[in-house]
Formats: sequence, C-alpha cells, structure tokens
Amino acid sequence: MTERQKKLVAVVLGITFLIGLFARISLSSDLAAIDARLEEIRRVGHSSEEIALLQEEYSEKGNVVSLITLGLIVSGLALLYFMNAGLANRVGFALLTVALVAFITYTLIRIMPGDPIQQLATELVRERGLSYEDAVNMAYTLLDYDPEESFLEGFADYMAGVLRFEFGYSWVYHVSVNKIIARALPWTLLVLSISLMLSFAIGILLGMAIAWKRRTALDPIITFYAAFTGATPDYVTALVLLIVFAVNLRWFPLSGGYDPTLDIGFNWPFIASVLYHAFLPILAYTFENTAAWALAMKGSAVSTLGEDYVMAARARGLRDRRIMVSYVGRNALLPMITGLAIALGSMLGGSTLIENIYNYPGIGRFNAEALVRRDLGMMQGLFLFQAMAVIFANLMADLLYTRLDPRIKLED
Repeated sequence: MTERQKKLVAVVLGITFLIGLFARISLSSDLAAIDARLEEIRRVGHSSEEIALLQEEYSEKGNVVSLITLGLIVSGLALLYFMNAGLANRVGFALLTVALVAFITYTLIRIMPGDPIQQLATELVRERGLSYEDAVNMAYTLLDYDPEESFLEGFADYMAGVLRFEFGYSWVYHVSVNKIIARALPWTLLVLSISLMLSFAIGILLGMAIAWKRRTALDPIITFYAAFTGATPDYVTALVLLIVFAVNLRWFPLSGGYDPTLDIGFNWPFIASVLYHAFLPILAYTFENTAAWALAMKGSAVSTLGEDYVMAARARGLRDRRIMVSYVGRNALLPMITGLAIALGSMLGGSTLIENIYNYPGIGRFNAEALVRRDLGMMQGLFLFQAMAVIFANLMADLLYTRLDPRIKLED
C-alpha cells in the first residue's frame, strides 16, 4: 500500500470513528434516561411487567450501543495501527486481556456454589410479604436473568454490557455497580493514593541510601523492618493502630469517612474531618508497604552501581550526591515503574481488609460486603473493574518506559 493510500484509509477511518462516537453519545443519553426510570420503579416496587418492558427497551438500545462501541474499538485500533503499529499492538493486546479476564470472571461466577435467585427471592418474601413463587419471578426480573439462557448467550449479553462500560447490577443495594464504584472510588483514591505515594517515595529514598552505604546500621534495620511487615498481615497492623490510637488513646475516630454532622462540600471543616478519619488507614497502608519498596530499590540500585557509567562518573571526580541521584537513582528507578503501575492499578480495587476494619466507605469494603452477602453481580463487576485498572496501568507503564528510557521503542 502506497503512502497516499495509507493516508486515504486513515482519513476514512477517522471520519468513521467520529461518526460512531457522536452516535454513541446520543444513544447513551437515551440509555441513561431508561436506566434512571428502571432504578426508580425498582426502588418503589412497581410491577414486574413494567420492569420487563423497560428492560426490553433498554436491551434493544443497549445492543446497538454495544455494536457501535465495538466498531469504535476496531476502527480506532486500525487508525492507530497506521499511526504507530507498536502502540496499536500493545493496546490491542490489553483489550484482548480484558476480554479474557471478563470470560474467566463470568465463568467463575456462574460455577460458584449458591443461588442468588433463591437468596433474593427469600429477601423479597421477608421484606415485601410476597409468595415465594411471585418472589422468584420478581427476582428473575430484577436480576435480568433468564434460566433458559445458555452459557454463550449469557456471556454475549455480559460482554455487550461491558462494551457499554456497565459492570453489572447489585441486588443488595438495587443499583448498578457503576454507581457503587462512583460513590466508593473517591474514598479509596484518597487513602491509597496518598499512602502509596508516601510509601513509594520513602522507600525509594531509603533503598538508595542503604544501597549507597551498605555497611551502616540502616541496612539491617530496614531488612528487619521488611521481614516484620512481610510476615505481618496488613489487617493486624490496622487493628493494632485502631486499638492503640482510636480505642485507648482516643486520638482518632473508630470508623467512618467523615463526621456525619458536618455539611458535605468543599469547606475546611469537612475537608479536615475527611483527612482526620483517613489518617489511620493511610498510616496502616504506608507502614506495611514502605519497606518492600526500600528493598526493591536497594536491589535495583546495587546492580546499577557496577555499571560503567557510574565508574566513569567516579573517575571524573563528581560528588557522591550527584552520582547517587543522577546516575544511580535515575537508572535504578526504571525497573520500579512496572511495580508502581501495578500498585496504582490495584489501588482502584481498594484495600479490602484495612477498609473493612476501619469501616471506611471505599471499594475494598464493598468487595468484602459482596463476598459476605453473596452479591454476585457486585462481586463480578468490582473484580472486572479492578482487573481492567491493572491491565491499563501496565499499558501506561509500557508507554512511560519509552519516555524514560530512549533505548526502548514501542516496536520492541
């Protein structure tokens, strides 16, 4: 294909992508209106027939949106391939990995013991006084579940929802998993982003220090600290901090994300309350992860110390501080990027045990609740969301590598 033909194909793909994007935005607004109506009638307990009609309408328009989204992905990847083949290959591999994870998640949820229909029907009998038969029929409707549907048909419907960025429906809360994620994610990001950056920064500095001066007392102290935290589960650390600082000393609150008596908003009393409640979870996570980063950085820095460019810098008479920061630290930091990317992706799944101990309103607490209450829809949605976050965090790490190290190319 000539260069002119490539440009023509790229222009056609670009126009197709833009048309599909506008069509998807328009249809998505219609879907949002139907979804809002569905949640309203589910909450007030309208008839199953009305719910079924709305679900049918939502399914028809949703399938169109899913097909458009699939077309956007294909045309976008093709357009990206003409611009940068290496980048297109990496993005395509990430999307295939997401599809594989979605298949595994769907399969595991289907073969898990327990019947969510029976559990929801029992709850409906207890809460609404329905007969068991009516409760079962309503449970099928609420969960949008067809017992006659085959495995492949169910998986196709599930993937159609994933293409619409829908992560399922929680029968415990009677809302979509997307709304649970939107409500819990800011709390998780607040605690884990601060604690991850603190533990990473402190660990990197400690790792460089003990690698540069290996015969000081700091090396065995950090090694013991890493062995201690590695052998101690994070929930034990969280529980000890809770008992000492919240129960005995009463310096910090026992649970919650903020003081419920305050007005929620961008004001200093509310912000101070949020930080006050987040202090112990941040401390627990930072304490548990700092030493691991320090030892990883030490291993990377020690291997860098033997490189020729470090020897040449010493022979030139450069100061130790400049050699440690500019020559050792910068190059030793490169292998840590992948670990940081995985940690950033995993961060979106929350810290289940720590958030549960502090009753903190993050995604980790909803993960635990989904397991305890057998909410398979929420469990499936949250797991897929966390897996997608890790996959695309790794993709971003690959792209960042090409910026940090000019020797690495996207085509490699």
